[in-house]
Amino acid sequence: MSGGTGNGESRTRAARTPREHDVPHERLEIGFATRLRFLSMAELEAARAARYGLSLSLALFVLEDRDAVRAAIDQDLERVDWEIGNRLAGGIRQGPDVLARFALGEWALLLPHTGLDGAVAVAQRCLERVCGQELRSASGATLRLSVSAGVSGHQPVRRYGVETVGSLLQAAERAQRQSSALGGGRAVGWAGDAGKPSGAAG
Repeated sequence: MSGGTGNGESRTRAARTPREHDVPHERLEIGFATRLRFLSMAELEAARAARYGLSLSLALFVLEDRDAVRAAIDQDLERVDWEIGNRLAGGIRQGPDVLARFALGEWALLLPHTGLDGAVAVAQRCLERVCGQELRSASGATLRLSVSAGVSGHQPVRRYGVETVGSLLQAAERAQRQSSALGGGRAVGWAGDAGKPSGAAG
C-alpha cells in the first residue's frame, strides 16, 4: 500500500530478539520499545482486557512521502526518524502507554484501558507535536513533517492474545490509509469489529 504501513509481512515476520547493548539508539526513558517487545506486551494486555472486560486500543503512525524525505536528507534519515519518534512520545503517558518503532518512518502505540474515542484523542495530540513542524538535518536541509495516524480499539475486547492483536493492527492499518488519503495530520479511528471508520479528528 502506498504511503501506508505497507508491510503486512513486517507485522508477522519474526524479529530477532535484541539485547540492550545491540540497540544503541533505543531510548528507554521516552518509552520506545522494539517491535518484538511491543507485540508481546500487546498480547499480554489483550488477554488481560478480555479477562476483565477492559478497553484496549492501538495506533499506527506513518511518515508520509518517505521516498522524498529519504532523497532530501539521505544519510541523516535515521537521526530524523528518531527525532520524530521523540516528538510522538511527548504526547503519551510514559507508564501504561507503549510506543514502539516498527520500521523506518513507522511507529506503533499501545493504549491499555483506553477506548477508541480516547485513543483517537491521544493520537491526535501526538500528531500535533509533529505535523507541520520543521526539522533541520545535519546537512542543513529543512524538512516539513507530515504524519498519518490510524487508531483501532475494542471495548471490551472479546477475543484475546494474537487474534485480538492481529485484528487491531489490521483495523489500525485501514484507518491509517484513510488518514493518509485525507492528507495526514488527522487521527482516524476504526472500531476493530466495524466495517467502516468510526470517527476522525483534525
